[in-house]
This record gives sequence, C-alpha cells and structure tokens, in this order.
Amino acid sequence: MPEKLIRIRKCATCGIEFIARYSRSKYCSLPCRVAPERAKHNRRKQNPPIQCTVCGKEFYSSSSRAKYCSRKCWNEAVKTQKRRQPHIRPCDFCGKEFIVDKPYRFVAARFCSRKCASRWQKTQPHPDGGQRVQVSCAFCGKPVDRWQHEIGKYRLTFCNRQHKQLYNSQHTCDNTIIADRVWERDNHRCVLCNSWRGLLVHHVDGNHSHVILSNMITLCSKCHRSAHIALNNGSCTNGWKARPETFTKAMETQVNIKAYLDKLYESG
Repeated sequence: MPEKLIRIRKCATCGIEFIARYSRSKYCSLPCRVAPERAKHNRRKQNPPIQCTVCGKEFYSSSSRAKYCSRKCWNEAVKTQKRRQPHIRPCDFCGKEFIVDKPYRFVAARFCSRKCASRWQKTQPHPDGGQRVQVSCAFCGKPVDRWQHEIGKYRLTFCNRQHKQLYNSQHTCDNTIIADRVWERDNHRCVLCNSWRGLLVHHVDGNHSHVILSNMITLCSKCHRSAHIALNNGSCTNGWKARPETFTKAMETQVNIKAYLDKLYESG
C-alpha cells in the first residue's frame, strides 16, 4: 500500500512550519488566516475617508482610487454610463431630422418613417435587374408603381388593401353563383385528373371578369397551377420561370382543357 504524502509548509503569517492538510493550505491556524484581513481592515481606517460618487456616503478603503462604497453603487454607476443620449440624425430620403431613442437602432436607423423607407426602396434597382412599371388600379384607376415581375398578364393590381376588398365584395356574389353551376356541371370533380380535393374554378382565358360558363372549368389545385403556368408563358405565380418539363406538361393541360370544353359545348 503506498505511503501517504506528507506536505510540510511554512505559514504565510507567522512563518512556523506545519503539516498541510490540503494542497492549497497557507496558514497553520485560524488566527493566522484571519490576521491578514484584520491588517487590511486596519490599513483602511488609517487612510482618510472617501466620499462615494453615487450615494455620497463616506467609507474607508485601502486604495486611494476607490470611488464607490458598495457593489450596489458600482452597478448604478455602470448603468448610468451605458445609458446613451438619444441620437438625432437626418432621414436618408426626405432629410427631416428624427430622434433615435433605442440603443439597438443607433446604427440601423436611416429613415424617419416607414413611408420614407418604402419610397426610398422604390427608387432602388431590383437585385435581379428588373424595372418599375406603372399600372392602373383595377378599382379606382389610380396609377400604381410595381416591379415588372409582380405584374402577371391576368393578375389584378390595386393601390391599397381597402380597394382590393371593395373590388372582391362587388364581384364575389356573381362569381359564387356561377361557380356553383360550374361545379354541378362537372360533377364536383377535376375534369383532368378526376380528383375531388382542393377544387377551384379556373377561367380558361385568364380574364376573371369574363364570367360565363364556357370560359370556366373545375380543376384541382395542382392542375390549376399548371394551367396558369401555360397562360403566363412558362412563368410561375411568384415570377420564377418554370422548368422545361413543367412547361411542357402545362401546355398539355391547356390543350386538354380546350378539348374538353369544345367537346362539351359541341355536343350540347
């Protein structure tokens, strides 16, 4: 059995050698361990009193550079230093000065309002190289600026959300009545894949204002998406170009739709 290691140390206070119980032991007894703290406390009282810069209370310290009497006063002083004064800077679009009172916006804040930010964004070129195009609102006819890829051949454009809701409320009643007739005519099934899930009424020519039975057909969501790719000459609803095989399938879908309607109304 290995012999126990005996540590012989010299006390840091009185200099007497002693057997250390732990590897970090420095003092031979409790009075020797407390003696340095008492000496430090006595040195504090020998120095002149210092006034705390936060609460004004007098205290003693062994350091002549001490400023705070407690940790609480030190924390309060740090918080006061971190509080920055509100920044005043000009708007990058209109030049109007505005106040930035939140620290996390000191660097990022560039515009005085969302309106100026939106107007500035319209003056910037599109990252994909697109251009701004002026179109008219479908409800009031007011000119509206839009990106070229946002304008579809059969997509309606509105100047605000309220005009879009008003337009939809005026055209919903007639469309709903005719949509029920179209679903009944097609037996509530997609005319291409015979699915009964996610049914939609599709306008064959893409014009939503052309509401007649010969221009409307029942499709599922998948076939409806394919039909619109064919109407937009290979462009998806999000503006991206469809793959060649997807575009070929979309053109076949368009041909099948026209063949179905021709057969239906020639026989009728």
